[in-house]
Amino acid sequence: MVKLIKILMRYFLLTAEWIFLTLLFTIFIIRTSFVQTYITKIATTYLSSELNTSIKIREIHILNFDEIEIKGFQIKDLESDTLVAFDKIFITINKIIPKNITDINSIEIDQAKIHLKKNKLGYNYQFILDYFKQPQKGQKKDAIPFIIQKVKG
Repeated sequence: MVKLIKILMRYFLLTAEWIFLTLLFTIFIIRTSFVQTYITKIATTYLSSELNTSIKIREIHILNFDEIEIKGFQIKDLESDTLVAFDKIFITINKIIPKNITDINSIEIDQAKIHLKKNKLGYNYQFILDYFKQPQKGQKKDAIPFIIQKVKG
């Protein structure tokens, strides 16, 4: 009986060790820029297909969950003209307050290009507003307020 308990305990500890190592490996791999950029490319591909336009992000770095650096960001409008593009944006987050309020300390933007046009149907960014304004079926959509301390250009 004692031998059986030792064998079971050994397998239990070995399994717990592998689970811990797998979790630790996953945490470290997610923090790499390569994996963050890969996940972002999946998200931008999905959003591009939903909006019927082109959204691109060349590279993203999320540092300690309070700093985000995005390089090579571009959104095109429905006529394939550049709507928003910038070389680099760096966002520093103070904290995420309960009740979904995000306190942003600063936003630094390098080489931004914004092309807004008004035609007979409205502005060239109206399709983005319409997409995010409409709640999905069966979902209640709440606004997520931001507190922004400083914007640099």
